[in-house]
This record gives sequence, C-alpha cells and structure tokens, in this order.
Amino acid sequence: MSNDGPEGSHKGALASSTVDGVSVNSSLEARELTQSGQCSTCKALDAKESTVCCFFCSKTFHALCYDILEEKTVQRKPRSDNSCTKTFYTNYCSNVKDKNQGTKFGSFVFICDPCRTKNETQAARNTNDHVRVLDNRVSALSSDISDLKELLNKALRPPVTDSVDNGQMTSNQESPSQTSNINVWCDKERVQSLLVVQKEANIESTQLEKTVINHGIQVQKRYVDKKGDTVLVLPSKQARDKLKCELQSSGVSNDQLREPKQRYPTISMVGLPKTADINDKKSIQNTLLSQNPTLARCLNASSSALFDIISVKPLRMNENVKQAIIRVSDDVRYAISQSQNRLYYGMDSCRVYDQLYIKRCNRCQGFGHYARDCSKEVCCGICGITGHETHHCPHANSKDISTKYHCANCYKAGDLDCNHPAYSSACPSYRVQQEKLRASLSYYSKNMLR
Repeated sequence: MSNDGPEGSHKGALASSTVDGVSVNSSLEARELTQSGQCSTCKALDAKESTVCCFFCSKTFHALCYDILEEKTVQRKPRSDNSCTKTFYTNYCSNVKDKNQGTKFGSFVFICDPCRTKNETQAARNTNDHVRVLDNRVSALSSDISDLKELLNKALRPPVTDSVDNGQMTSNQESPSQTSNINVWCDKERVQSLLVVQKEANIESTQLEKTVINHGIQVQKRYVDKKGDTVLVLPSKQARDKLKCELQSSGVSNDQLREPKQRYPTISMVGLPKTADINDKKSIQNTLLSQNPTLARCLNASSSALFDIISVKPLRMNENVKQAIIRVSDDVRYAISQSQNRLYYGMDSCRVYDQLYIKRCNRCQGFGHYARDCSKEVCCGICGITGHETHHCPHANSKDISTKYHCANCYKAGDLDCNHPAYSSACPSYRVQQEKLRASLSYYSKNMLR
C-alpha cells in the first residue's frame, strides 16, 4: 500500500510506504485469493471479508492474514507482515462504496509488487530517455556555437587575393604569416590592430590612401573621431606596424601616431573603515594585497596584471562611508568576482561594484564631455529648457514633480519617460551610455559566455 499525496492523485510518483508510523508491506501477490475465495497464504476461508484490490491490475488480495494455528479453538493471531492493521482496514472499508472490494481510501491506494515494479521500471526508462534527449540537444548546441564562432571569424577575416607571378607572390602582397587574422574574441588583439593618426600630422586622406595602396597594406575601416584624429582599423598587428613605419618614413613624427591602449574595467570598493587614510593610497593597496592572497597571486603571476587605486573618497550620499575607485585588468577583475565580489580590509569585508562612470556636461547636459570643453547652448538639467543653467531653474522649488522635471536627453532620444532630471543615475539615456561603455570593455563581453 502506498501514499500518493494529500490530494489523492494516484497518477503521481509512489510515496512513503508507512501509515501512522506502521510499516506497510506491498507484497500482495502471494496473498492472492484462489477461485474458491480462499487465501493462498493463510488458507482462511473467510478471506473475502477482508480483501483489497490492486489499484492498477484490479486483482484481489487478502489484507488481514493470520498465522496458521493447529488448535482451531485458539484465537487467531494477525501476521506481522500484513499490508495494514485491522483498525486502518476498518476505517478504509467505511470510506469506500464497496467494503469488500475497496480500491482507494483517502490518499492511500493498494498496489501489488508486480505493478509497482512495472511502474518504477517505466519511470526509470522515461527518465533515461529524457536524459538522452537532453544530452543530444546539448551536443548539438555546442556544435552550433562552434560553427557560429567560425563564421564570425571568417566574416571579419579580410579577403585574400593571391597574385601569382611566375609561381611566386608579388612584392606588394603580404605572406599569410604576415597577415595573421586577429582573434575577434580577444579585445587585446583587437586593440593592437588600431592606429590613430592625430590631426596635427596634417596628412590628407588621399595621401594616406596612396600610402596604403602602394605598399599593399590592408585596411578594414577608417573613420574620424570627435577630436578630429583619423582612426585606422587593420586586420593584424603586423599590418599596423608596417603602416606606422611607412608613415614615419614619409615625414610623420612618432608623436603624431598613437596606438590605443586596452580599456580596463573600473571598480568601486565600498566600506573602507574610518581609520583608512584617504591620502595614502599606497598603504591601502599594500593592506589589500596582504589580506587578499588571491589578488596578490594574480598580480604576481602576470606582468600585465593591473590594480591601480585612482582615488579614495567618501560616498556622495553618505560621507561617513569611504570608497576606493580602482582600475583593474581583466584577470584581476575576474579573480575578484570569484571571491563573491568582496575584498578584505582590516576588520571589514568591503563590497566591490562595477564603476561605469559616464561623463556628462553640466552646460548642455550631453554625454562624453564636461562643461569646460563645451561650446553648445546652455540647457537646464531640471526642466530641460534652454536659456538658463540648472542652478537658475525657476522650477527648482516646485512641489509638482510631474511638471518640475523634464530630461532633455530622454526627450531628444524620443523616450516617453522624461519625468526625471538629466543628472539622475536612473535616467534611461544614462543607462544606455553605461551599456555602451560596458560593451566596449573586453572583460564584460568575455565573461558573458562563462
């Protein structure tokens, strides 16, 4: 006899085989009634008065067997391995329509061993089938991911046109070893293929194009940034070095050619104790390295590992809490994330957050620059109206929030949610700029696939 749950749903998995602390035996097949109604175990002729039916096969079994005694006058003794007690069977019979052929009582059903074994075998077989299907799907998905990476690598690979002259490659064609393709999944290699020609070089685009063509240098992309510098994207570090050498030979100084550095993530460590000296960054760094051995091992393992404390200052919203702004390399940031984003300092465990700071102008409210470098029209950060600065806004003391705030950046972006100041950290336009910054950092793009 098995418990199939408080709802009485007999189609679920078989539950515990105990009832009110009494062990229940489901071995009923040996007590099946014969055609004459006699129990095959205890040979009782009145077995029909205490029978149960298997829930699945509907065979009839004797529920209350007795020990076979030689003296018929002695009161019969119930067997210790009966399916249930006499009290339970009495309650069982009083709750079913047919007292002699009861099938289900409350949340209990009688199941014979063959049926139970058959159901458990089928359930195990179904589980194995599900596991096999899932395993096949995972294998197919892994293959698809590998194919996708290969397609992306091929899509970013520059076209190769082999020019053959008398069985040899022409002089202006780089060999395959020289044009090794960059790994699109490695931001470090991508940055190494960039070359910036500063506007002070005064080199015309036609002259630059002529240099590229005459020396057989492949360039994937060319654009001018906000500063007016020309940025060239080349397929490899070798191609960049070759172009840089040719430009220097044509009169461009080394100071006018710049190789961009890899951008690293910035973190904020919040919760420094009051005893920490905000002016002694070296002491703070030494304390962190001594109390966080994982961090120290990471810095010692690689010469390119970076852990640079930029500043230590109190929080803007709570001056009693200090924070340290730290720029770290990708491997150091990953090591910190594996330590639950916490660093030990003194008697405290400081929480580490990603610092995705975006420059915002207090003059025009635009992103990417400060007011000292802005020549655009003045725009209010509260009401979003041009013509006056934020600290001169006539709506600053208004209690009606629905008319007080109007974000100029969200209004320009066509966002319906403009009911907030432009300097709000929850501004949707500000969040979009943060996501752009996150996408430009290799650590976040790589660890999305971990």
